[in-house]
Amino acid sequence: MTNPLFLVDPITFKVTKTEDPNPWENYTRKFLDRVKQNIEKQITGKNTIESLKILNDEIVKLLDSEDCEWSKIPSDTRFPGFFSSLADHAIATSAVGVAIAAELWNKGVDLATGYGGSELAELLKDKKGLIEVVRTLCLLHDSGKPLFDHKEGTRKAVKGLLSQIGFGELASDLAVSASKHHYGAESEPEYYPKTKVEWIVAYADKVAVQDRVFAGKIIDVAVQPLRWLGSHVDDVNRQKILQLADFIEKFDEEAGAKNKEGECEGIKKIFPLDYECFKKLDSELLNVKERLGEDVRLALILLEGAGIQGYVTKSSSARHLVGRGSLVEVATRLAAKELEDMLAPESVIYVTSGSIFAIVPSSELSQIVDSLNKRFGEVVGGGIGLKGCKSPEEVSFNLFELKTGPKFTWSNWEKEKSLSKIGRRNFGEFYTILNNTISLLDVASGKSDLAVPAEEICSICFEEVALPKNDPDVLNVVNSLPNDEKEGYRAGAVCLKVDQHRMSLWKDIGKFLIIEFGEKAHIYLPEREPSEEVKNSPMYEIMKMVRGILEEKLNNEYKELAAGFPGSVSFGKIKSWDLLGFQSEYALKGKGIPEEGELGVSDVAFIRGDGDNFGLIKSAMNNLTLYRKVSKIFKEVIQRSIAKALSEVIIHQLKLYSEKYCSDIESKDLKLPSKLYLPFDIVYFGGDDFFLVLDAGFIFTFLQAFRDSVLDVLGPRRQKYDKREDENLSVFPLGVSLGVVVAPSKAPVHGTLGALGALEHYSKRYSKRKQKLDGGKIAFGSEISVALERFTTIPSKEFVKEIYEPKDFGKMTRICTTAWPLLGDEIFSNNSTKGKPLPLVKLMKMLLEQYGIRSNNVAEFYKIEALNEEEIKLRMKFKAARLDKNRPEREGYNLLADNLTVKEEDCIKFRHRDVANAMKIIKDNPLLLSTERSSP
Repeated sequence: MTNPLFLVDPITFKVTKTEDPNPWENYTRKFLDRVKQNIEKQITGKNTIESLKILNDEIVKLLDSEDCEWSKIPSDTRFPGFFSSLADHAIATSAVGVAIAAELWNKGVDLATGYGGSELAELLKDKKGLIEVVRTLCLLHDSGKPLFDHKEGTRKAVKGLLSQIGFGELASDLAVSASKHHYGAESEPEYYPKTKVEWIVAYADKVAVQDRVFAGKIIDVAVQPLRWLGSHVDDVNRQKILQLADFIEKFDEEAGAKNKEGECEGIKKIFPLDYECFKKLDSELLNVKERLGEDVRLALILLEGAGIQGYVTKSSSARHLVGRGSLVEVATRLAAKELEDMLAPESVIYVTSGSIFAIVPSSELSQIVDSLNKRFGEVVGGGIGLKGCKSPEEVSFNLFELKTGPKFTWSNWEKEKSLSKIGRRNFGEFYTILNNTISLLDVASGKSDLAVPAEEICSICFEEVALPKNDPDVLNVVNSLPNDEKEGYRAGAVCLKVDQHRMSLWKDIGKFLIIEFGEKAHIYLPEREPSEEVKNSPMYEIMKMVRGILEEKLNNEYKELAAGFPGSVSFGKIKSWDLLGFQSEYALKGKGIPEEGELGVSDVAFIRGDGDNFGLIKSAMNNLTLYRKVSKIFKEVIQRSIAKALSEVIIHQLKLYSEKYCSDIESKDLKLPSKLYLPFDIVYFGGDDFFLVLDAGFIFTFLQAFRDSVLDVLGPRRQKYDKREDENLSVFPLGVSLGVVVAPSKAPVHGTLGALGALEHYSKRYSKRKQKLDGGKIAFGSEISVALERFTTIPSKEFVKEIYEPKDFGKMTRICTTAWPLLGDEIFSNNSTKGKPLPLVKLMKMLLEQYGIRSNNVAEFYKIEALNEEEIKLRMKFKAARLDKNRPEREGYNLLADNLTVKEEDCIKFRHRDVANAMKIIKDNPLLLSTERSSP
C-alpha cells in the first residue's frame, strides 16, 4: 500500500490511520481466522442451516466487539465512505438484506432460481435457510477488502473460510454469490449480479453504504470541521472535502447557487442536491420489480414504552424503583431477542430501555408488533406495554427512499434555496417520521373498578389487589427482604414480579466485587453464571464494566494504593437504602460496614442524567450504517462514563482507609475491613438517560470522574474546531444534563422524583443556552451541566421551581437565589480567568484546608433575610477585618466575599448558598473531594 487507510469517527472526526503494507493479511485474515477458531467445535453434528446460523451469529458478535479487526478499517477509502468501518457496513448490509429476503419469501417469490439442483437451491426453499444464506453473503460480501480487487479477493476469502469449516461444495457457491454485489457500467460481467439472491445482496449493499452521500445535521456545522479534516487526509480526498466546505459556505449566500453548472457538478456524488442526478445514479433501485419479480417495501418498526415512566415510579418504596427500572430494560431486551430469533440480530438497529428500532419485512409488521408486546408483557407482569404503528402503509418505504431520505425532502427540490430540507435527506429522519405516526396501544393498567378494602391493596403501588400473605412466592420474597421492608408487606402480582427480579439481582450481583490485593490486584468472577434475566439487566452490564475498569486502575494508576492493603475485600450490594450514605463517614473513621438498627438518617444523592442533543443527532444521521454506529457510540459514552465514575468512587472509598492518602487522620490504625458495601445503587439506565443513588459524600468524586470520561470521548467545549489528529472533539455541541437531589435516605420517593425531574429540566435548559457562543454560533465539543439542591426536609418540585423561578424575581425573598445549575468547568476547572470566581471545588478545598472556614461559617450570611448581595459581601469583609491578622479565617472570608459576584438575570457564578450546601454535603471534610484530575 502506498497510501494509508483512513477511518474517521462520525462524531468527533478523530482520524485513525492504518499504514500497513498488507492490511488484508493483518486485518481481514485475522478476523476470518478468529471466526473459524470460535465456531469449529460448535457446528459438529449440526445441519447446514444450524451451522450457518452459528457462523453468522459469531460473525455479528465479533463485529460488535471492541477489538474487532474490521472495526479498525474503513468500508470505503473515498470520502465520505471512511466515516463507517467495514464492521459497521457488514452489519447494516445484512439488516437490509434479511428484510428484503423475508419480504420476497412472504410474497411467494421463488429465490432458488439460478442455482439448479444444488445444496444452495435446497436451502433457499426454506425460509430459515434463505435468511441464513443471505446473512452469510451480506456479512462476508466485502471479505476481499481492503485489497484493490476486492471482488476476486472476496470470492477466494469466503471459499477458503467456509471450506475449512466444513461446508463442502456449498462453500464455492456461496463464495461466488458473495462476490457478485456490484452493478453499473464499471462492473465486470463475471461479477455482475444474476440470481435474485445476488441482487438482494447488491441492493442491501447499496442501501446501507455511505455511497459518497454527505447530508444530515452535520451540514449545519460542517465548514470548520471539514476544513480541519481536509488537512489530515490524502490529496485526492482533500480536494473533495475542501470543495464541499466551500460549497456549503456559499450555499446560502448566493441564491440558486446549486443550479449553476460547474458550481456543483463535482459534488453531486457527495452532497444530495440534484434529484435527477440521484435517479440516474440509482436507476437499479428504481427498478427492483424487474430484477426481483416484486416491488419491495421495508418497514421501519419503532416500539416505545407506553406508560413506562409511571410504571418505574409507581412505588411508595424508593428501593423498589431499582427492580422496576431494571425489569423494563430486561423486558425490552428479551422482546428484541424475540425479533432477533424471527429474523436476525442485525435486524434490530437499536434497543434500549423501553425502545426498539428495527428494519423488518412490511408483510410481517403486525405480527412482529404483537409478538414483541406479548413477550414484553410476560416479563414485566402486565400494567404496561410497547406502542408501535401496526399499519404497513404508514411506516413502509422503498429501497430508493431508504437510501436517499424521505420522499417529502425531495419535493420542489429545484426551488430549494436553503440547507434545511437537504439536511433531512437521511436515514435518521425516518425515526422522526415513526415517532410522529406511532399508534397507541391499549395497555392494561392492572387497575380494578371494584372497591378494594385497604388491607387487601398492594402496599407498594396502592393499585393492585394484594396476593394472599401465605402465597409461597410472597413468603419467599419476604424472607429475603431487609427488616425495614418486611413489616406490612403486601404485594400484588406485578409488584411481586418486580421484587423477585430485585432478589435475583441481589443474589447475582450482591458479591460481584471481590478484590484480592497483592503484587497485582485481582477481582474474582462470581461463583456462578448469572441468570439470563440478570445478564440483560443494565445493572449487571454496568457492574461488569466497573469490575474491568477498577482492576485496570488498581494495577496501573493506583499501584501504591493497592499495594498498601493486605488480603482481600468483598463489596456487597446494599439491600436497604437506609444503609446507604454512611459509607464515606465510616471510611473516614476506619470502620467497616454499618448494620441495620444502629444508625439514624444519612444524606443520599439522587442523580438523574440525560444526554443533550444525542437523540437529535441520531435522527439526522445519513444512513443506516451511521445511525447504528452513532447510537452505539452515544450509549457507550454514557454507560462507560457511569462505570468509570463509579470505579473512581470505589477507589476513593479505598483511599479513605489508606494512611498514605489520609495521613492527617488522628487514628493511625486504619485498616481495610474484609467486607464493605458499595456506596451506590443503579436504578435505571436507558441508553442516554440514567438514574442512580449514591452516598452524598462521594457526589463530587462521581461528577468529576463522569465529566472527565464524557470529555475524553467527545472532547471539551471549544469555540473553534481545532485539535490534534488523534484527539476527540465533537462536531456537534453535546453533553449531559444532570439533576442532583441530596436528601435524607428516608425521604418520600414521589417528592424526591419530582424535585429531581425539575432540577434536570433546569440543568438542560441552562446547558442548551450555553451551547451557543457569542453571536449565536454553535460551539463544538461537550460539557456536563449540573443542577444540585440539598434538602434537609421533604424534597419537592415546587421548592425547586420557587428557587429558579421566584414570583418576586429581583425583589427580596425568603429563598435566596442559587447559582446552580453550573457547567462542569465552573465546578472543577483548575484554571480561573482573572476577575472570575474560583471553580466551586477549588474554592471549597481552599476554604476548608487553608483557611478553616466551615459550612456553618458561610451559612450564617445567607440565613439573614432582606440583605442584598453587596450587604452580605460587606458583612463578610467586616468579619474578616475584625479577626486577628494571623488567623487563617481572615483571608478565607475575604476569599469567600470575592467569589459571590452574580448577575441576577444570569445566575451563573457561585453564591454563598451553593458553597455552604456543597461543604455540608461532604461533611466539611476535604478528604471527600477528589485531589487528582486529568486535564481534558
